[in-house]
Amino acid sequence: MGYQQRQVQSKRVATQASLQARRPYGRTPKATKDVQAKSKRLMREMLVFWKKNEKEERDVRKRENKEAADRAKIEEEKREAARQARKLEFLISQTELYSHFVGNKLKSEQPIKQSSVPLQTHAVE
Repeated sequence: MGYQQRQVQSKRVATQASLQARRPYGRTPKATKDVQAKSKRLMREMLVFWKKNEKEERDVRKRENKEAADRAKIEEEKREAARQARKLEFLISQTELYSHFVGNKLKSEQPIKQSSVPLQTHAVE
């Protein structure tokens, strides 16, 4: 190794040693307080952010659940309306069948009654 190379290497080692020796003193009490204050502020900001984020997620979940419940309620109302319509249609058809049955029965009984009633002749006095 030559003289110049040793000089360059010694200079590099000296600067590194100097930096390492000054490192513990680089943080003054003011810098430490600044770092602590900055850390506390960041912690508060993160806490506020996550609280807000959780609230928004809760609100979204609540809104989705409400919309799902509303959709289910509307669907149930539609099913109930269809069931009521079928029930009404059934009752109407049964009523019509009964009225036709009774009407036909009355029509068929009338000629029988008329033929069973004796003809009366009125005597002129």
